[in-house]
Amino acid sequence: MRALHTGIALLALLATAGAARADTATEPYAGITLEQLYDSNVRNTGNSDEVTRVTPRLGLLIDGPRLKLDADYRIGFFEYAEGSVDNTVNHRAALVGKAAATERLSFDTRMVLVIGSDPILLDRPGIAIPEGGFDDFEGHVGMAYRATRRLTLDLSYLYRRSRFDLAEGMNPQAFDGDEHRVDGDAAYRLTRRLTMRILARAQHFVSFGTTDSLGNAVGGGAGLDYKLGRNTLARAQGGPLVFENGGTTWFALAQVEHRGERMRWTLAALRDVYGGTSAAEAVWADSVQLVGAFRLTRRIDLRVRGVAYRNGPAPDLDHNVSGLVGRIDAGYSLFGNNARFELYGEHRSQDAAFGLTFDNVQRTLVGVRLIAFAGADLLSLGDLP
Repeated sequence: MRALHTGIALLALLATAGAARADTATEPYAGITLEQLYDSNVRNTGNSDEVTRVTPRLGLLIDGPRLKLDADYRIGFFEYAEGSVDNTVNHRAALVGKAAATERLSFDTRMVLVIGSDPILLDRPGIAIPEGGFDDFEGHVGMAYRATRRLTLDLSYLYRRSRFDLAEGMNPQAFDGDEHRVDGDAAYRLTRRLTMRILARAQHFVSFGTTDSLGNAVGGGAGLDYKLGRNTLARAQGGPLVFENGGTTWFALAQVEHRGERMRWTLAALRDVYGGTSAAEAVWADSVQLVGAFRLTRRIDLRVRGVAYRNGPAPDLDHNVSGLVGRIDAGYSLFGNNARFELYGEHRSQDAAFGLTFDNVQRTLVGVRLIAFAGADLLSLGDLP
């Protein structure tokens, strides 16, 4: 209860502090999130409990004509009313930015470090997650060069490092892993609506504590983008992916994305290959995903997410896990965009088979959340739809 009382006091202070001046290019900010929720399966242990989460947040937002950068750190204090598990401290640090070096050349980055005790904090839609604590880092850097009025060249590098508590000890139930991935594509705009793409990629997978890691994979393919309307874009792409140790699979994406003033949604069907998932090898993943954000009034918005997935050992073995995730959030903005009240519910179902070390999971969360900020508003940080 001490964390709850402290959180309420900080919430009131930040909610009334207000945003910095709109013309400020560099804005330090502070925020706090206070949650009270019911969890039917705390940390996938099979026990239910009432949970209090207090999450202070500090950051720096730089917003200029050529550079936008958001550096952010959050620390979450989780308390369990019935003592089903020990209280925990969780960490999340992120750096997200875009920079226009010249009129033709731009760069972007996204780096996120999460150290947590609850596997639900490892947010990977379409990927099965093990039980227990973890620390996970994902770093992306990319560049785009507009070679001509119609031709754009893209190059990006992704590094993922995943460590799991279940990987420790003499008889580990999970495996630590890394993934290195390089993607390149050339996009040529044929008409005002149609853009064609040529794709290439290379992936290197590392798995610790096992000799079954598949090593390297290379692939390539083609794709197209088609503008269905002013705010709606359809994309289809795919191709083969060949592993150096033998075997072939494929990657694909079929997606429709809408970005309007009051409504944003994405519907996607995805096939890809990932490392660092706690498995002894790389895994393939099929998923269908729907993500939407709808601003019903000036203050009220609704967010939804639905995912159906299945995974299996790469390159082409049968699936050994499948799952469903459904979530809905209803929010009400207060004091402009510097405070927010939310109601949310989420259900996760994960079915494992064929001797996996983690069991089936059924988990429901229902809660209320209060958020307050000073120094910047939630809309400028991208936390609101």
